[in-house]
Formats: sequence, structure tokens, C-alpha cells
Amino acid sequence: MDGNEPPDPPDIQLPPNIQLSPTSASGFSYTPVLTAPLSHFNAVENLTRKRPISDEGTTKEIPNKQKRQNEYRLKYTETDIRPFLVHVSRLERDPSSGTTLHPIKFGQFLERMRFSGILRDGVKRVGRNKVSIEFSSGENANNFITSPSVIEHGYAASIPKYNITRMGVVRDIPTDWSLDEIIENLKVPSGIGKIIKARRINKKNMVNGSPEWQPTQSVILTFDGQVLPTRIYCCYTALKVEVYKYPTVQCFNCCRFGHTKMQCRSQPRCFKCSQNHSGDSCSVSEGDSYCIFCSGSHFSTYKKCPEFIRQTEIKCVMAEKNIPYEEAAKSFPASYKSYADISKSSPSPSYLNPSKSVTHPTTSYKKTVFSKPKSRPILTPGYDKQAHQSILKEFNIPQSENGYVLQTDSTSSYDNTDTITELVINLLVN
Repeated sequence: MDGNEPPDPPDIQLPPNIQLSPTSASGFSYTPVLTAPLSHFNAVENLTRKRPISDEGTTKEIPNKQKRQNEYRLKYTETDIRPFLVHVSRLERDPSSGTTLHPIKFGQFLERMRFSGILRDGVKRVGRNKVSIEFSSGENANNFITSPSVIEHGYAASIPKYNITRMGVVRDIPTDWSLDEIIENLKVPSGIGKIIKARRINKKNMVNGSPEWQPTQSVILTFDGQVLPTRIYCCYTALKVEVYKYPTVQCFNCCRFGHTKMQCRSQPRCFKCSQNHSGDSCSVSEGDSYCIFCSGSHFSTYKKCPEFIRQTEIKCVMAEKNIPYEEAAKSFPASYKSYADISKSSPSPSYLNPSKSVTHPTTSYKKTVFSKPKSRPILTPGYDKQAHQSILKEFNIPQSENGYVLQTDSTSSYDNTDTITELVINLLVN
């Protein structure tokens, strides 16, 4: 075999839809026909190598969570307004550091690295493995996100989506349009961020006992920026944009809110009798049911349960004010109490101790203290009460002849102002 010629193809059994074609650099390359499955192509590649290719040398598929995160921008812009929030979580949990990210320990890391622009009360816990940092400006937040020391110490920083995006619902969109066609045909007004993604709302219909999803003309749009437009334009038509309110999702496995049964990782909890088993296999009727949240005689998945109504109101506040769930939930107290709270507030039943009767005391257990009355003040010798009373009894006010208070001659005229003034002055002086 000549050294300038390519080597002979390997003696292997190839699928009928795959052919080998020589190349000038590496002997043979594999050119699969479009109709060949991808699994056949991977099988041939492994057969022609002594060792299979490791995962490090191949292009891995990007996870869905990372794909969703890449759709949003990673920095604040000059048009963004406060608050400038950044969420931080651990990339790899260190067993020695525990399973939670403590805000005070993370604050020590921030002081040690001397990051600037952090508010005095800016670090808060927003989850077991996540903290929130509030900066005084968008530039300081961007410097923290792009800092290499954050990744070197095993942290991942990102801007929360609710702080830089707005979600709205647009109706009357043709059902035969794809999501790419929707984004391409919709035009936003000036001063509004671009449309990041679109999602069509599907309607669930039961056909022969099986669910089928039918597309509707309503589409959920995600806009970049902190302003939600009142309307957008599509093919010379104005479309009204309404605020998108997050749905109230409840798990039928653990009865908690925020996820579905397919995503649940908790122990089962019956939504009929609140015991530790699945609700699908429970035979308790609705009349004998017991709600986990409000202790009422209905299923825990009842739409008119106080806790379900509370969760719906929280989602409305989240959509209107663009705040996270933890902050919105502070405005609505929980509709249920823990066992410790109930035992403190409610008295013990009488059947637990029937031998003793409850008696209420009629007297106070505190000792009553009486103080002596104060003595009357002693009058000074300069004041004689009896002499004063006798003077008042003997004194008689003389009657005025002319009807005036000032006693003067009957011939004097009081029409003169100067005369009256002199009399008043003499009275005051004397």
C-alpha cells in the first residue's frame, strides 16, 4: 500500500443506508443518507474506533433549564430602574458547607472579595440554595455577575426573570401560525423591548375518556424590559395586551402548590383524608373528607378552599407588582395553623380530665394595697376666714342714681369721651 494513498476501508458490516467516502485528510469519512437513523450512524462510528468517544469530546445537548436561561439577557441596561437584584446559588454543593446557602456566610464572602454597591440590607434568603443581592446601581450588579471570582468559588449569579421581563396575553392570533411566525409578524411600539418568546394557550377537551389539547387564539408573550405595552401591532392590526396572571398549580400527590404530580418529589399525602397515602386509592367520600389546609369537610383540592383562594390572590399580586412569591405571600396570612399553634390557642377538651371541674376564681390573686388619704393643708395666720365672711355680709353696693357704673354728679355728661377717659384713669390710679 502506497503511503500517499488512503487506507482500505475497514471490514465491517454497514447498514444499507450508510456509505463510506474517502477524504484527503483522514482516510474515510462516514456520509449517512438522510433516511438512515442516527443510532446506525453512532454504531458505525463506535465500530471503526478502538475506543468509543468520550462525552467530553462530543457536543452535549443543552438542558432545557439552561436553554430557558439563555433566552434572557444577563446584564442590566441603562434604561432599567431599581431594584437591581441578582440571585446567587451554588454550582456544586460542598458536603462540608451543608445543603443550604446561608446569607450571613455568603455576606462574609462578599466582604472578603470587596464587592461595591451592595445595600446595607441587600442580602436576603429566597430559597434553601439561593440568596438575593440588591445593588445600588445596574453597573455594580453587572460587575458582580461578570466577576470571575464568583464562578471560581462555586457560585452562579443571574438576574431574576421577573425583574427584567414582562408577560402579557394577546388574543385573536391565528391558530395555524407557529411560534416563530407569531414572533416574526408581531411588532412592538417604540420604547418597548423585543419579544423574547411566545407560548400558545391550549384548551383541554375530553374525548372518549382521554384528554386532547386544542390550540386557542390566545398567546402568552414575554417582553424584554420592565415595561409591558398596552398594545402591539400585527399586519396593520392593533392587538390589546393584557397582564398575564400565573395559574394556581396544585400537586395531586402531596397536595402542595407550585408543581404538578409529575414533578413531585415528596411523600404522598391523600387529598381526601389527609393521611400518608395516595389519594387515588382512597375510598373516603367527600362528606367524610378532611382538608389539610383549613380542616374543613372537603377535599384538599377544592377550588373554594381558603388556601386555594389565598394562592390565587398571591399569583395575582405577583403579576401586577412583578415581585417574587415570597414577597407577595407576606400580604396574605396563611389560612391554616400548625399543630403547635392550635394547641396553644385552644383549651384542652373536658373529656381528657373528667374528674376535675373547671372553676373560675372570684377574687384576685394579687394583694390589694390601701394608701392613707392626704391631710388637708393648714391655713396661714394671715388669712382670717370669719373676718372675711363678715366683711362680705356687711358690704352693700350703693345704688347708682343715673344708671351708670361710675358714680358722678347727675349733671355731668357722659357723651364727652375725654371725661370718661379721665374717670377711668383716676379709677385705675386710685
